[in-house]
Amino acid sequence: MEYGHLRGLDNPISKVILGTDSLWLDPIRRRLGLADSCHASRILDAAWEMGINAFDTAAIYPSEPALGCWLNRRKIRSQAVVITKCGHPQLVTGRPRLSFQQISHDIHRSLRRLQSDYIDLLLVHFDHEEIPAREVVDWLGEHRMRGNIRCFGLSNWRHKRVLEAHAYAGTRGDPTLSAVSGYFGLAEWIRPIWKGARTVGSDAQQGARDYYRRHGIAVLAWSPLSRGYLSGTVREPQGWRGRRRVERMKRYFDSAENRERIDRARSLAGDLGVSSEQVALAYLLRQPLNVFPIVGCGSESHLRQDAAAVEVKLTERDLQWLDLKSAAR
Repeated sequence: MEYGHLRGLDNPISKVILGTDSLWLDPIRRRLGLADSCHASRILDAAWEMGINAFDTAAIYPSEPALGCWLNRRKIRSQAVVITKCGHPQLVTGRPRLSFQQISHDIHRSLRRLQSDYIDLLLVHFDHEEIPAREVVDWLGEHRMRGNIRCFGLSNWRHKRVLEAHAYAGTRGDPTLSAVSGYFGLAEWIRPIWKGARTVGSDAQQGARDYYRRHGIAVLAWSPLSRGYLSGTVREPQGWRGRRRVERMKRYFDSAENRERIDRARSLAGDLGVSSEQVALAYLLRQPLNVFPIVGCGSESHLRQDAAAVEVKLTERDLQWLDLKSAAR
C-alpha cells in the first residue's frame, strides 16, 4: 500500500480509502451485546491486512456502529484514520441541515457510534449556499478547538464556495481545511448522480484541481469507478437486475467519449496484465494532485483488486491516452 498525508493529521493515510456505506451492524447481534457484524469484520480485517488504514463513513450511514465496534475490538483507533460526514439534508424532504446545532448533533452522534473521542477528518456532506462559508468554517473550527475533530473538509461543494471557505480559514490562522470530496473518475458524468452532487473531474474543473494541488488540499474521490460503469458491465448486463443497473448507469455516464475510455482502459489493462478497474484507479492515483480514491467493499476479492491498483504504474503517455488527449499511446 502507498500512503499520503492530510494537512492537520499526524498519521499517514492509505492512498486507497475504504468506503463503508454498505457495512452495517447486525441489529440482533447489537441487541445481544455481541461485537460487530461478521460481514463487516471480515471486510474491515481484510482491508487492514492489505494496509488500508483509512475508512470513510457518515452520520447517515448504518456503518458507523460496525466500524466503531471493530476499531474498539482491534484496539487500533489511534492507528486508523476515521473520516465521517455531517450535515446531510433530510432524507425525506431534502431540506438542508446546515447549522451549528445540526452539525454539533451529527458530530456527537458519530462520536458515540464510533466509540471514539475524536474524528480524524470531518467532511460537511452537502452545501447550503444561503449560509455564508465563513460561518461553516467557524462552526468546524469550534469543534476542532474542543478536540472533537482533528481537521475538516467539504464534500459536494462548488469550487467557488471552497475558495471562500479556504480564504476565510486562512484569515483565522486555521490550516485545517484539509480536503474536498466529490465525484472524480476516468469517466466524466453527463449529469449529476443526485441533486447537489459535485464533480472534481472534467476539463471544466481543471482550475479547481490546480488550486487544490497548489494549496495542499487533498481530493477524496467518491465513486472512482463510476458506480460500476468502468467495469464494462454496461456492455454485458446479467439478468434483470443487471439490466436495471446498466440503465441507471447509462443515465449518468453513457457517452461516446466514455465508451472510448472503457475500450482504452481495457486495452491498456490487457497490455499490463491487470484489470480495467485497476487501470481506472491508477489513472486517479497518478494525477498531479493529492488524490485518495474511496472504494466500495462488496467482497474481499474486489477490495484486494482495488488495493493493488497502487502498484499499477502508468506513464504520462498512458494518462494522456486514457484521457482522450492523444490518438495513440
